[in-house]
Amino acid sequence: MRGPLWRSCRVLLRFKRLLVLLVAGALLSAASFGAGLGMLFPVMQLLLNPQTDLRPTLRDAAQRGPGWLQGPANGVIDLLPGTPFTQFVSLLGVIVLFTIVGSIGRYLQTASVQDVTIYAEQWWRKRLFRRAIRVPLPRLHSDAAVKRERKRWGPPAGLEKGPTGGVSDLIARLTGDVTQMCAGYPILLGRTFEALLQGAVGVAVAFIMNWRLSLVALIVAPLLGFIIVLSGKRIRVSTRRELSYRGSVLRTLTQAFTALATVKTHNAEGVERRRFQNVQRRVLRERLKVRRIKAASSPLMDTLALIGVVLTASVAAWWVFNRGVQPEELVVVLGALVAAGSKLKPLANLTNELQAAAAAADRVIALDEELPAEPTDWPGRRGLPPAPAGSLSVAFEGVVHRYPNADRDAVAGVDLHVPAGHRVAIVGGNGSGKTTLVNHLPRLLEPTRGRILLGGVDVASLDLKSLRERIAVVSQKTALFGGTIAENIAYGRGHAAREDVVDAAKRAFAHDFIDRLPDGYDAVLGEGGVGLSGGQGQRISIARAILRDAPVLILDEATSQVDADSELKIKLAMDRLAEGRTTLLIAHRLSTVVDADEIVVMDDGRIVDRGTHEELLGASEIYRRLVDAQLV
Repeated sequence: MRGPLWRSCRVLLRFKRLLVLLVAGALLSAASFGAGLGMLFPVMQLLLNPQTDLRPTLRDAAQRGPGWLQGPANGVIDLLPGTPFTQFVSLLGVIVLFTIVGSIGRYLQTASVQDVTIYAEQWWRKRLFRRAIRVPLPRLHSDAAVKRERKRWGPPAGLEKGPTGGVSDLIARLTGDVTQMCAGYPILLGRTFEALLQGAVGVAVAFIMNWRLSLVALIVAPLLGFIIVLSGKRIRVSTRRELSYRGSVLRTLTQAFTALATVKTHNAEGVERRRFQNVQRRVLRERLKVRRIKAASSPLMDTLALIGVVLTASVAAWWVFNRGVQPEELVVVLGALVAAGSKLKPLANLTNELQAAAAAADRVIALDEELPAEPTDWPGRRGLPPAPAGSLSVAFEGVVHRYPNADRDAVAGVDLHVPAGHRVAIVGGNGSGKTTLVNHLPRLLEPTRGRILLGGVDVASLDLKSLRERIAVVSQKTALFGGTIAENIAYGRGHAAREDVVDAAKRAFAHDFIDRLPDGYDAVLGEGGVGLSGGQGQRISIARAILRDAPVLILDEATSQVDADSELKIKLAMDRLAEGRTTLLIAHRLSTVVDADEIVVMDDGRIVDRGTHEELLGASEIYRRLVDAQLV
C-alpha cells in the first residue's frame, strides 16, 4: 500500500505516546495469542495420553528456548501439580490467564487506534481548511490539477475547474474524503497490524512444531496474495472515481437548493431531478463495481484456502499413517495454522477497505499539494513591511490581467491615479473590466503585467494582512454569515465594542430595522442572511465597512439592492464616510456617481474616457449611452 495513504500516515507520528501504547498493546496481545497456541501441545498430550507426567516434556521444551527464558520457565514448570488431571486444569487456567492478558493488550491497542484516528482526522481538516481559506482566488480557476487527474484516472466527472473542481468538490474533499481516508488508519493500525502480528505468531508456532508441514500449508499463499493485490487495485480506481462523482452530487444539490426559488418559478423541478439522477447513476455504477469485486474475491479466497487445508491435512495424515509421526504434534501444527489463517483471512477484506481509503487519500493529498499559500507565505516572503498608514493614494500602472484559459485580456493596460482622499467612479457595461481592475488593489487578483501602488508603494511588496486592513470593501453580492447581526457587522473586528457596532449601523441607516427585530442586534441570521431583505442585508454590509474605518474604500455597486429611500440615506452616509478617504466607486446608478471627483469610463478592459459628469456628457458617447440607461 504505497503512495498517498502511507504519506498521509506521517501525521500519526505527531501522537507518539498513543502509538507507543498501541504497539505495546498489540505485542502483548500477540504474545498471549502465541503462548496460548503453545499450550495446545501439552493439552493434547494429556488428552491423548492421560497418564503422562508433563513436567519432563515441558522441561525439554524449555531447554530448546532462549537461555534467559529457561530459568523462569523451569520455575513455573516446578509449580505444576503431580497428577495428570490437576496438570490439565492448571494448563487451562494458564490459557485463561493468557486470554485475559491478551484482552488487556487488545483494549490498549483499540483505544489508542481510535484516539489516534480522531486526532488525525481533526488535524487534516484543520490543515486543509487553513490552506483552502487562504488560497488566492485565481488558483480556484486553474485546471492544471484537473488535467493531471484526468490523465491518471480518466474523466473526473465533476472536477470542472480548479485544483479542487470548484467549491463543492473542495467541500467534498474536506468532509467525506478526509473521513474515508482516516477510516483507513484504524484498519491499518488496528485490525491489519493485529492480524499480521498474530498470524505471524501462529505461523511461527507451526514452524517450530513442524516446519515441513507448515511449508506445505503455505503453497497457496502467493496465489492468495496476487488475488488480494489485483482486486485491491481495481477497487482503488473505482472508489477514486466514485469520490469524484460525489463532488458532483454535492455541487448539484448546492446549486438546486440555493436557487430553489428560481427552480420553482421556471417549473424546472424535473430538470434538476434529472440532473441529480444522472450524477447519482454515476455514483451507483462505480459503487456496484466495487461491490462486485469484493463479492467475487471473498469466495475465491475461501476456495483457495480450503484447497490449502485439504492438501495440508492429506500430507499430515500420510505422515501419521506411514511415518509414525506423533498425531498430537500434527494436530497442534494444524491448529496453529488454522488459528493463523483465521487471523489472516480478514486481510483480503481489509486490503479492499484500505484501497478505498487510499483512493480518498489520493484526493486529499492532491488537494494538500495543489493548494498554494497566499503570497505572504511563499518562501522568502515573510517579514514584509506593513502597508503605510494615514490618507493613501492609489495608482494602477500599466495593469494587464488575463484569466486562465481566456483568449483576451480582461484588463488591458490600465493607468489610473487616484489622489489621497479623492473619490473616483468607474463605470462601463457588463464585462468592461471594472470589478477585475479594483480586485487587484486588495490582491484578490495578481496582475499579469503592471503594478498597483498604495501610498506610492507597490502592494506586492507589502504584508498582505496589513494591506487588507487598509481597505474596506462593499460588494454587489451581500455576504452574511451564520451568527448574530452584531457579529456580522463586526466581522473581522471581533473586538469591536457594542456601541461602535450600533453607531456603524446607525450611520448605515440599518439601526431602525435591526431595533425592531425581537432580539435586536442579537438576532441570529439564517443561512445566507435568510429573513432579511436584499436592501437590509446590503446595509449590514455597509455598516461592516463603516466599522472597519479603513483609509481606502471600494464600493462595488454598493447600493444595487436598496430601494430609493434607502439609497438616498446610504448616499448621505457614504458621503460623510468618504470624507478624507480614497474611494473607488463602481456603480450602475447615476445618482451614486455624479458627485465623484472623477468618473472613469471603461470598455473592453480599457479606460476610454475620463472626467466629471458634465465633461463626459459632452465628450463621451459611451457615457451618454450609460446615462440614458441610468448606468444600468
